[in-house]
Amino acid sequence: MRIINWLDNFIDYLFNSKWSISIILIITALIVLPNIGRESLELDEIFSATASLKTSSFNLMFSEYISRDGNPPLYHILLFYWGRIFGSSDVEIRLLSYVFTILGFILSYLLLLKYFTKKVAVLFLSLSAFTPGVLYYAQEARAYALLYALSCLASILFFIFIIRVRDNQKIKKKLIIYYFCVGVLICYTHHFGILLVFSLSSVAIIY
Repeated sequence: MRIINWLDNFIDYLFNSKWSISIILIITALIVLPNIGRESLELDEIFSATASLKTSSFNLMFSEYISRDGNPPLYHILLFYWGRIFGSSDVEIRLLSYVFTILGFILSYLLLLKYFTKKVAVLFLSLSAFTPGVLYYAQEARAYALLYALSCLASILFFIFIIRVRDNQKIKKKLIIYYFCVGVLICYTHHFGILLVFSLSSVAIIY
């Protein structure tokens, strides 16, 4: 009973405290960061590291590696610059994915906070931050963390569109610009992202 009461009080605190996002992100960091260098890079991570950090130019990266990967190049381009600024150890390479994940959490939280309610924002952040798959890909040097972060933003913008259309409210131009920019970034991140953008856009247009 004490544990249940403690959990109830903690949940109420998260829903009402101004420190909610900080607490959740700190807990996430304590879970992810100690494990980010848990073992050497896996085969697909080695491909990303080689394509982005062992090449001397974009031309070589695209001709020798990106064309073989089959996915759009955004992640590798960002990793190319990341490695030259922060380093190319296993931990430093994987850290970029964690940065994408955290940025996705923060931007999604702020977007939900503005257009929905504090409880919705905290609930979304909690479910995202403690989902095993999300935490796993936050530690992997591949494009999935970037894809997840952008997909969260696109999905939230989609629901904002649907709710505003349902309530006969005007959709501001900046929301359309946000969605367009996020959609383009998704399409340049991973092929699965193209399917997401197509699906969300088609439903929004039909609705």
